Amino acid sequence: PHRTNIWSNHCGFNCSQYNMHIKFTDSEISEAKKVVSTLKDGDKPLVVFCPVSAMKNKNLLSNQTSFIVGYLKELGFSIIGLHHHSIEDLTKLNVPTAETANRTRLWMAILNEADYVIAVDTAAFHCAGGLKKPTLGVFSFVNGLVYGKYYPNIEILQGPCPLSYQGCYNWSLCPVDSSPKPCILGITEDMLKESINKLLERFPLSDK
Repeated sequence: PHRTNIWSNHCGFNCSQYNMHIKFTDSEISEAKKVVSTLKDGDKPLVVFCPVSAMKNKNLLSNQTSFIVGYLKELGFSIIGLHHHSIEDLTKLNVPTAETANRTRLWMAILNEADYVIAVDTAAFHCAGGLKKPTLGVFSFVNGLVYGKYYPNIEILQGPCPLSYQGCYNWSLCPVDSSPKPCILGITEDMLKESINKLLERFPLSDK
């Protein structure tokens, strides 16, 4: 069950509508546009890329981050990171990060300016889902299809598990003795490329 259903059932009712009701003021939108305009590459369509989480074992590996950046640039996208501080792997790739420490509303409004979002299992994925942004969620030991089941515009890439789990929710007790675990390590460039292509095919820029 999705946590929305777990909590609503616990409180004695069944939830039938799933809408996060995220709204922004004119000043919030204006500030976000200003931040984005100083960071993005000209008039190219924008991908907001969030390869890291507060839980480090959900982070993309450096080579995975590098591939995504390179492939998006090949496709003609502008890329910015989004986090409360700079993202080391993106800095090395000359990709700017919108640093929004203690500015949650600005962070949300910047996501709202994206044409596409690519994120690991972190708050950016959920906010983008609530904003109905075309979003690729890259998941490891958490089941992305469960976490994202009420977001209409998402594509999920689930990292492979040698035990055939679709999200075990139990990274620390994984019996596979490797670091990183297979559900992160097994995400290949081909898988990333295919998932990005699916997202772009489902939600073409011409529809925006």
